[in-house]
Amino acid sequence: LLLHHIRKYQSQLTKLHFLHYIRNLNHLLKPVNPISSELAIMRPSLLAGMLDVVKRNISRRNLNFALFEIGRVFSANKEKFPEERDELMIALTGIRHPERFSAELKETYDFYDLKGYLEGMLEILGIVNYSVKAVQDPRFSNGECAELFLGKQSAGLFGRAADKLTKGMRLQTPLYMAVLSVNALLNGAKRSTEYQKLSPFPGTTRDVAFLAPLEMENAKVLDFIRRAGVKNLVDVQLFDIFIDESMAGKKSMAYSLMFRSPERTLTDEEVNQAHEKLRVKLERGLGVELR
Repeated sequence: LLLHHIRKYQSQLTKLHFLHYIRNLNHLLKPVNPISSELAIMRPSLLAGMLDVVKRNISRRNLNFALFEIGRVFSANKEKFPEERDELMIALTGIRHPERFSAELKETYDFYDLKGYLEGMLEILGIVNYSVKAVQDPRFSNGECAELFLGKQSAGLFGRAADKLTKGMRLQTPLYMAVLSVNALLNGAKRSTEYQKLSPFPGTTRDVAFLAPLEMENAKVLDFIRRAGVKNLVDVQLFDIFIDESMAGKKSMAYSLMFRSPERTLTDEEVNQAHEKLRVKLERGLGVELR
């Protein structure tokens, strides 16, 4: 009966979602006396339920939405997961701002909208020690899937839903989703908030551009710059990536650097010295070719 139930919902909702559990039935937690065949197993994830909600909305022509759910999920494999844990599920699809006009009505949700929502949530929680790493997972499309780490601990995955998960839903735009551990997020949250006085003095910007290997990630560059210890460097933003066949397996990356002192207005000479110090460190530490 249990296997029949899984196969029924496997074909109805999420083929990929249950594949792992069908191969590992011992991972499923079964109630002793279920009240119906539909409740023969405790849900191992919020994914199936969220996909059902997405499908129901699309079938009723509600095409633009951002949804989330927090709920408890279960596993019988205590070596991989606790028996009970809380999970956060997010789903985005459709036009980003359907209430606006003109060209904005053509802008749809993408991977970076979801990443931005997650970063906003982490900021509210006071989590700054996080990183994002590109990965592959059968629930997500190749090339649009990432894993969120809080320190060295994985907090979950996010990206574009695999086509096999959304087949038959009649989506007008791609579906982006995140599956995260609530416990990991709460454990990484700051218990107190620290405030710093804003500098009353103006900041000065400089740019740095270089050729880097195609596989070099923005996160690696940002982490290197932040660890470089350049005095009065308060902000770093990537503003351009350019790839061309003539670059022989490399790409151009350009960053905007903000220098500001909390005590006084910096001179051009001070900013130029700090800027040149960072350029040298980038060339020697990352092996990039300065432009």
